[in-house]
Amino acid sequence: MNIDWNWFFSSFSQSAAALLGIIGAFIISRLIGIDEKANILSSDFEDLKIAYNKIRDSFSIRKYSWVNRTFIKYDDDIIKQIQNREYEGLSENEILGKLYEQDGRLYHDDKSILDAFNELYEKYKPKEEPIRKPGEFYVVNNPLPILNFPPDGTWDKIGNERDLINKHLVDTGELIRKFSKHLESLKNFASSLQTIKMIVWILIVSFPITVIYPLHFLPIEIGKEPMLTYNLVLIIKSYITLKNILLTVFLIAVEGIFVYFLFLIRQIKLRLSNLEKEHLEEYRDINSYCDYYRE
Repeated sequence: MNIDWNWFFSSFSQSAAALLGIIGAFIISRLIGIDEKANILSSDFEDLKIAYNKIRDSFSIRKYSWVNRTFIKYDDDIIKQIQNREYEGLSENEILGKLYEQDGRLYHDDKSILDAFNELYEKYKPKEEPIRKPGEFYVVNNPLPILNFPPDGTWDKIGNERDLINKHLVDTGELIRKFSKHLESLKNFASSLQTIKMIVWILIVSFPITVIYPLHFLPIEIGKEPMLTYNLVLIIKSYITLKNILLTVFLIAVEGIFVYFLFLIRQIKLRLSNLEKEHLEEYRDINSYCDYYRE
């Protein structure tokens, strides 16, 4: 029985070429989609950076020092503690720790708090009792009565200022969530690109084996078995033919396209990596928005 191997090699190479073409088309579509989304993400990051700077500017004009000084100045509990000598012998850090702990409304501005506390302390600190001599009488200095009332409307102004600060904090939290979401998208794209890169390498290896190599056998005489040879002279002679030259050109053209895919993947990964480095920590740390706020 005479076997026509032409049908086998022709069908095999055509099927492989069709399959590789479908996969290649999918890769092109996916890469173009990721590239477009990467461009959109990059543009979104620029918009988020503008919003970040806007929020920082909004925080910078708030009256944190005035709010702190007002809370300290009109805090009757602090005055009583001063009169009871509870702050005597404490360092500045210990005083700040005590004040922050007992009044959660204070913003972290150490200088304004210490200045306000020192003013209050100088005004209400207990006076030193004189040394009593035998038979001598003296008048006991009682602590000053607490008559410490803020001007009318002060607490309303404080409330309005804190409302503005809290609004900025809400906007900050929303912006941080957006940055985190976009960075998560970057990581997802990087994972997809790694999978696509592996598929492209499979295509690069598969194309010459499953398409070009079977085609180089054609045409084969009916009834003649295809033969493999390791004779270098025969290989060179068979290569220098129009058929094999065209197959080589075809191979270089297709492999060149696959290599371009790898280059495009590398460029997209580099762009995503740069975006991730530029927006890694600073824009997701609330302390970078405002120096007077601590979680």
